[in-house]
Amino acid sequence: LYTGLATDTGCFRFSSTTANTHLVAARLILAGAQVEELNTLLFDTKPRARMEAERIARNHLCGLQRSTALQGRVAAWITLLQDSGVPVLDLETVLEAMQTRGEEAFFRTDTHWTEDGAQRAAQAVALAAQASGWSPEPVQEYDAVREAPAVRPGDLVRLAGIEGLPARWQPAPETARSARFTPRSAAEEDDLFGDAKLPRTVLIGTSFSRTSGFAGYLAEALHTPVANFGRDGGNFSGGAAAYFQAPDWRETPPRLVIWEIPERTLQPPATAAERTEWRALPG
Repeated sequence: LYTGLATDTGCFRFSSTTANTHLVAARLILAGAQVEELNTLLFDTKPRARMEAERIARNHLCGLQRSTALQGRVAAWITLLQDSGVPVLDLETVLEAMQTRGEEAFFRTDTHWTEDGAQRAAQAVALAAQASGWSPEPVQEYDAVREAPAVRPGDLVRLAGIEGLPARWQPAPETARSARFTPRSAAEEDDLFGDAKLPRTVLIGTSFSRTSGFAGYLAEALHTPVANFGRDGGNFSGGAAAYFQAPDWRETPPRLVIWEIPERTLQPPATAAERTEWRALPG
């Protein structure tokens, strides 16, 4: 009750604050409201993680809009990759179209895409790969089944630092239907060296590659196994650095590498740790 009173009155600064407001606040304090702790949490505490959470939340409320500065940075990055001969797929159009149709591309209380958003993104990536002339090897079909809805804790609650608050003060929890992918049986082939069925398609990236079944939807849409080297907290290049420094890419050379890069990782400058990772990459 004290939290609602304090926030509605702007910590008792708004013109709506009356003498009666203060009388009610006094009764709540006498009843045990921890004023110092609540006011610090509500008005004085804003760690960097919370600022990031608020920025992401604003984007969710306003659609998939980019600031002018970020728009220019994304465009420059896409041009740089294309000039280097790297095919680029910007998923903004795909995900924004979902929002326009009233479909949820992203969670309300989480920074990641929903199962539907991940599936649409994977399908768009597969179409782009096929249009480039790539063909699956080895071929593998999958059956996807959505599980029953289950509560999905949102990381925005953790980033905002409010997971310790009573449930009634937190955003309503969301549910998600996780997908389960089962490979279909295929005809046996001669496999002298035991590597005929090893994945030749590699996914490197961040936690987006590891949530909402994105890797599974990608394998389903590409009709081939996908080796997922996505890395939670990998930021711009953590997953890529880990993969290219591992023996996997030499021992089982990929035919297709999909690098998932969230645009938010393009906003901050490269860290010293990232620059060290890049210098350690082979070649």
